[in-house]
Amino acid sequence: ANGFYTNLALALNHPDRVTRLKLEGQSLSEFPIEILQLTNLVSLDLDHNQLREIPNEIGTLRKLVELDLNDNKLSALPASITQLVQLKSLDLDHNQLERLPEDLGTLNELSELDVSYNPIATLPASIGELAQIKELNLRGIPLTALPESMAKMTSLRMVRLGGQGIAEPPAALAPLRNIEQLDMSHGEYTYLPMDIGALLNLASIDVRGNALDNLPPSFARLKRGLVDLTGNHFTVLPEVLCTMPLSSLVLTHNHVRSLPACVSNMPLERLDLSKNQLRAIPEDLKRLGKLQWLNLDDNQLDTLSEEIGGLRSLQELSLENNQLTSLPESIASLVQLEILELDHNRLEELPVGIKGLENLTKLDLEYNRLTSVPVVFGGFAKLEYLDLSFNPVSSMPRELAALSQLRYLNLDGTKLTMLPEDYKALVRLESLGLDQTLLTEVPVFLQEGLPALCDLRLNEATVGKLIEVSAPLNRPVSEEAGEDFDSWSEYCDYAD
Repeated sequence: ANGFYTNLALALNHPDRVTRLKLEGQSLSEFPIEILQLTNLVSLDLDHNQLREIPNEIGTLRKLVELDLNDNKLSALPASITQLVQLKSLDLDHNQLERLPEDLGTLNELSELDVSYNPIATLPASIGELAQIKELNLRGIPLTALPESMAKMTSLRMVRLGGQGIAEPPAALAPLRNIEQLDMSHGEYTYLPMDIGALLNLASIDVRGNALDNLPPSFARLKRGLVDLTGNHFTVLPEVLCTMPLSSLVLTHNHVRSLPACVSNMPLERLDLSKNQLRAIPEDLKRLGKLQWLNLDDNQLDTLSEEIGGLRSLQELSLENNQLTSLPESIASLVQLEILELDHNRLEELPVGIKGLENLTKLDLEYNRLTSVPVVFGGFAKLEYLDLSFNPVSSMPRELAALSQLRYLNLDGTKLTMLPEDYKALVRLESLGLDQTLLTEVPVFLQEGLPALCDLRLNEATVGKLIEVSAPLNRPVSEEAGEDFDSWSEYCDYAD
């Protein structure tokens, strides 16, 4: 009824009605010549087949607006393809094309062109005549230069370059001066073109997953609030970034060992330096007065300087997977902090000043070396998430019963032999982990049940006894059911 067919034989029963034909993934080794009878065809999808050539007669399908030929074995295109003057979308990625038609520019209505992952060495100069084109995908193409005529493509907004196996970018990017988005991610670039700063209209540039270890000076001309350099080879923060008005900087998955002093002059609100090789952070980091989010996970930090307390605007601090043995007393100054991630470190105790973190909603301390839990935790009136699992803690303070907002408490792998009965006051608790502990009896308050509890993990010694007194869960969770959900909260929301 709507002119859409996925079976050619059925389509040929009503050739005049067919406007869309989708024959993807049908192992076609030859172009079905019968398709040429479908003269009203607007969309033709032949992707994921084994086609080696397209007949020249395809030019007779003058109403085609979309043509999808990706993932075939095409080594050339027929000259008549440029007769498809109504074509708006042409997808040719993952073929074996070595060149594009010289008169490609006659496709005046073309707005999307994908020729990625073909062994094309050069682009025809006529590509610049594609006045309506908005998106151009050139990933996986070993281009050494871009035609200067591309500067005439005033409608072009998005270009994709790079990709697997591409080690060198085009010598100059100036022909792309009109674009707003540039994707150069996940290639093998070791440098960026020196004229990248000529792309003054860029709102987004993606260079993640390359092998960059520096940035050209002209990079500073890009008017950007966010720079994401994830997965490159930087060993130091490029100083050119210090001259940019950045609000967010992402340098995760690099080899950064140190930060230049100039980083402290940046107007950063978010800074991600996770998965690097930092052994220390600059003492004058405290000058980042606007910083709200700091991620230093997976580094080699064994100490934090007292200057960390200068980050008075910080709301989230993540220090997972380091080698910290202690925290500075100045951490008490982070009074805006809401999330503190300290798991997988070597902490044996916490500073007294931690009691000042009254806005904490999440505190993660799993896999440390704590032998006791500070009673001041009971003062964290907003705390919803507390993870103390796999610490050699042998007892829990009664004061934690005052945590009226607590929804998640993980005590798995601790040395607990009992829990205070005062914890019956934790009426919002949804998840409680007591697996791999030394508990031999089920606390009475658990036997009686907590109103919101939907996820309870017990060790082998106690789980049988819990069943004997009947499971107290408001919404019981079996081990099998839990496997279908990513988190305790997702299951609890589903159970509701």
